[in-house]
Amino acid sequence: MGTYIRIKHRTNTSGNEYDYAYLVQWTSNPIYAHQKHLRYLGKVHTLPQIHPHIPHIINHALSPKELLTDLLRVELLKHGFRYYTNYVYTYPPYFVDLHHGTVYTTPHKEVVLQLNAGYLCTYTLQNLFNPEHPLPLTNSKAFVNFLALNGIDLNQDELIDLHHALTNYSLVKGRSIIRIQSFLLP
Repeated sequence: MGTYIRIKHRTNTSGNEYDYAYLVQWTSNPIYAHQKHLRYLGKVHTLPQIHPHIPHIINHALSPKELLTDLLRVELLKHGFRYYTNYVYTYPPYFVDLHHGTVYTTPHKEVVLQLNAGYLCTYTLQNLFNPEHPLPLTNSKAFVNFLALNGIDLNQDELIDLHHALTNYSLVKGRSIIRIQSFLLP
């Protein structure tokens, strides 16, 4: 049984096409498999990278929550967001509040932002910072997928440095480096 985000493509009565995100729970038993929609997450808005040259700098002195906040901040800046106030970033009409874990448009309508290969929305932000769901640091593949599905795009060196900062354990084994690209979902 697993929970994941599913994107559905819809066309409204006026012919406009939209993508919507839903939180779906997958259950299976010996007879059949079943999907249950748990929550509507919002309309999907795809944002291209505007400033791809901004590097991720991993500060080893930060706590895990501060590191993830900083990674998200850099991703938002890469996609054209600007600092607004108190952990709030804006790219009109979108707002991302990293302190309260909300992604919305004016007037406070929840949306889903497609960043890189992942989706950033209120659900994923709150799940990212939820202390009851620790980061999957013991499984390298799960760790890379976790970051990618939340819209965080790191190159191999940045990922190795981040994992080392969070665990004090390096992803470098002997002389061979774990191939990060092979872990990412298609």
